[in-house]
Amino acid sequence: MKIVCLLYSVILGACPALAAPPSYTIQKVAHEGDATPGGGSITQLYGDASIDDDGRVAFYANDSGVAQTLFLWDGGGLSVGVVESDVAPDTGGALVLGPAHARLAAPDLFAYAAIYDAPASPFGAFLRDGGSESALLLPGATAPAGGTVTEVDWTHDVNEAGTVAFAGSVDPGGGAIAAHFVGAPGAVSEAFRDGGSTPIGGVFSGVQSYHKTALAADGSLAFVAKVDGGSASSALFRWQAGSTTALVSEGDVIPVNGGSIEAFGSWVGSNEQGHVAFNVDVLLPAAAFATEGVYLLASGTILKVIQRDDPIPGTSPPLTFQGLLGSTPPDPSGNGVTTFTALLEDASFAAYGAVVAEHGGVPKVVVLNGDPVPGVSGAVFTNFTDARIASGGQIVFTASTSLGNGVFVATPQPVNTPVLNEVALLCFAAAMAVSGVALLYRPKET
Repeated sequence: MKIVCLLYSVILGACPALAAPPSYTIQKVAHEGDATPGGGSITQLYGDASIDDDGRVAFYANDSGVAQTLFLWDGGGLSVGVVESDVAPDTGGALVLGPAHARLAAPDLFAYAAIYDAPASPFGAFLRDGGSESALLLPGATAPAGGTVTEVDWTHDVNEAGTVAFAGSVDPGGGAIAAHFVGAPGAVSEAFRDGGSTPIGGVFSGVQSYHKTALAADGSLAFVAKVDGGSASSALFRWQAGSTTALVSEGDVIPVNGGSIEAFGSWVGSNEQGHVAFNVDVLLPAAAFATEGVYLLASGTILKVIQRDDPIPGTSPPLTFQGLLGSTPPDPSGNGVTTFTALLEDASFAAYGAVVAEHGGVPKVVVLNGDPVPGVSGAVFTNFTDARIASGGQIVFTASTSLGNGVFVATPQPVNTPVLNEVALLCFAAAMAVSGVALLYRPKET
């Protein structure tokens, strides 16, 4: 009987190995030097690309024909979303720098920040929703929580309802301070500002407009902030409909590994369900010092994505995770995959940049420094600055190559090929056969 049970355990233990993380195919969206729809070419491509749930991409770049442009990509070719010299919505002035920090939620639903032509050349934030385009908030307006808006220079996220997370500066009377907002044109709320009160006591401190926040489908906003005079020095917060709560605080213990949170990173990522990915320095039990890790807060439970020195399976030479790389936070999808740009290291301490996707606790390298660049003859990847993931698992990333900068999409390939399906059926049949033997087996009566 013991032998039968052992066989059953071995077979069932082997079956999950079939559900390994998928491989990815990389496709070029655009690269410096590529032709643009207006007859020019891309002379400088910036980071911070975004992707919607259908795999469409938005990014901004300098076009030799018409200066800075927001480009859209639908899987087949480029189109122009917004161009310098377009009239800035609700201002009457022309865009003179921008559009920057574009966020895309649907084919014709995106937000961006830009400088428009006015005496002070201010930054404003704008939303295009179908055939209409409107300002979210403009300098000189009364801030939702008091004071005067001085500029709005970052758009961080947009959901399919047309709600936007964006940031800028307000002057409450003693000089400009950073503030973060949530809303749509004509219905903007302030989520938090530097010096504002917190739910753990004290006030928010060190808030910057470029600190990335994360928006869920229900309009709630996740963010990390430092706190002066509170029960903790920093925390992960969620704002929703005018109310802010602390989700995880500095000093909390992470149940999955017993580590204590020593410090938070400044950026967070979120999916439509409101699951939040964040990076923290964690002091693990018996460790001499804290190391960086990436974690996911899902339905009140903290899950480990990756911790410094964790191995990356399938790499040759074997590589370990050493920290986040680039300018974007870890980004979770709705199907349980979290992606991020990472610094990896081999046994000789040689460093590698990579885009990594974590599937159910198993990290997978999507693309690595030195890999060939598709669509750019003779080029290899040299660095990665940002990565974002769509709900279906497609990843958009911006990279430096040996011949310039580019935007690319990585698409996961199905793991369940016909061969694997047959193997899975055989595996299942073998387990059931052994189970049947166990049921038929009867020990002798004594």
